Amino acid sequence: MTTDPLSKLPMFATDDEIAIAIVGKARASNWKRGALLILEARGFPKVDALHGGRPVPLVRKWYNQYLGVDRSYVQTTQEGGKENPEAWRPKRLRRNDRKPQTGLDARSQKILLYMVGHPDCQTHVEIPEAGAFGMDRLAEKGVVAPAGRDESGGQKWKVTDLGLEEAKQNRVLALWQVGWPAMTVDNSPRLIGRKEAAEYCGISPTCFSMWVASHKMPPAIPGTRKWDKRAIDAKLDEISGLDVREKQAETGLQRWRRERDMRRAAREAR
Repeated sequence: MTTDPLSKLPMFATDDEIAIAIVGKARASNWKRGALLILEARGFPKVDALHGGRPVPLVRKWYNQYLGVDRSYVQTTQEGGKENPEAWRPKRLRRNDRKPQTGLDARSQKILLYMVGHPDCQTHVEIPEAGAFGMDRLAEKGVVAPAGRDESGGQKWKVTDLGLEEAKQNRVLALWQVGWPAMTVDNSPRLIGRKEAAEYCGISPTCFSMWVASHKMPPAIPGTRKWDKRAIDAKLDEISGLDVREKQAETGLQRWRRERDMRRAAREAR
């Protein structure tokens, strides 16, 4: 005859009764708050709504299987009730998973948002405030990838799956519903100090000072200890050998004007 504490319970018992029978009265409350939630994710018998309790015979069978006493119950419990470890992770860790993971700065995020909202704009000339160096930084993060070259020889870029995921983390799809103008506002200062300029370039402050001394970077604005971010962008394009191609590349406005003039000339020739 069975003499375990579960045998003394009614056929349907409350969680308090089951907890006392399993771990004792002193630890019953802790078992309900912690272990019970994990066990339910692993197929622990659920509360029967009609009887207001859990079926004790199934609880005993579940524990027999859990302890390795009865393997025949595995098909009706743990295989049917799949464990979801994600559900028991701390909320702080789950919130971190929903945050952007690539560590893009504000300027890079804005470029990425523009590319998602304007898939036809594939070169740094067509993307506001991008620059060749900015696109290279996005490529290093894996959010964009090369997609061939345009007619003028400029590098074309496309947003990768990681970039789309990053855009979703930034709620880009919702933001684009209100249009790009709301996203073009850059609240960050244009003038930055030596430390911020070094971080902007992805180098140490000491290395940045060496670059300034060797004329790889522009000097600080006369009379100040501040650098212009646009001057830094221009210098980076120059030392990368990309400024010539950017100047030679035909912008969308220039192409439109050229095609417009050709249409006018064709109409006048008729």
